Amino acid sequence: MGQPSFPPGTGDDILGEGMAFFISLLGTDQVATAENQDVYFRPFSGNDAQTWFCERHPNNRRLGLRNVATRGLLSRNDGGNISNFAGNIGEAQSFFQSRHLLGGIQLEQSFDDMVNFVGRAGNLVGEYLQVVPDEIRSVRLDVHTTEDSLPPFRRLEWVIPGQLARSSAPHYQNQDSDQRMDLSALQWLAAQGIHHVISVNEEVLDWTAQEGLLQRDITYFHSRIPDFGTPTLDQLQQIHESQQNQRATLVYCGYGHGRTGTVISALQILRGRRFRSRADFERNHVETSGQLQVLRQLHKKVFGNYPY
Repeated sequence: MGQPSFPPGTGDDILGEGMAFFISLLGTDQVATAENQDVYFRPFSGNDAQTWFCERHPNNRRLGLRNVATRGLLSRNDGGNISNFAGNIGEAQSFFQSRHLLGGIQLEQSFDDMVNFVGRAGNLVGEYLQVVPDEIRSVRLDVHTTEDSLPPFRRLEWVIPGQLARSSAPHYQNQDSDQRMDLSALQWLAAQGIHHVISVNEEVLDWTAQEGLLQRDITYFHSRIPDFGTPTLDQLQQIHESQQNQRATLVYCGYGHGRTGTVISALQILRGRRFRSRADFERNHVETSGQLQVLRQLHKKVFGNYPY
């Protein structure tokens, strides 16, 4: 099996709790690699020594990066160099990212009530990171989410905690046909406590995927709405009826905005929520004039008046 391609993603990913990352020098294949207690930049291989898992301390809520191979944290040592520290996340192990003025990502630390930056240094062994006091010396980096750490459903949001959630289609990239209800997606739904799925994706799941859902006590309802399309009032009523008496429900389309937002808004209306303005719908990511119009009609049908 060949070496994995690099870089994965765009390089401007956001550090997020529970996800794994590669950190590279901007525009190169040189990746931060743990070597015992040291961290040097080495050519990308995709191994565990180059993989950093983002975690948050349960008490102080600081964000840190733990190496998958050594289990040590990316840390500032007494000499100001960035090393591989075995322990818990404290001030010296907490990092946050921002945009570098010249492009790419920069890492920062808040230390002794001052903001410090992560710069670049080198010796005979290789290039490494060190803390520097001023932003002009900060190093330009790329941050890459590892493909394995991306959740199968993106943009998950609990609209009503424990009852109603929204997200993208499973493994969505650019179009509805990307949806793939594989084992990781099924396990993710079960782990989130989802028991009913409403899909308004253009394509219905195949029977194998639907059987996988049923085996996990997850029911499935599909109502086709084209991308950027508008559901009918009858469709919205059918979707609502499918969701009644169900436990935790997930709604998805493709990306997870326009059509999903329309369905979420309709379910809220049918649950008794009154909308007051167009902005109320737009906060649900309702996108098109057609989607807004059908929601206005539904609102009038339920409450006897238009929302605006």
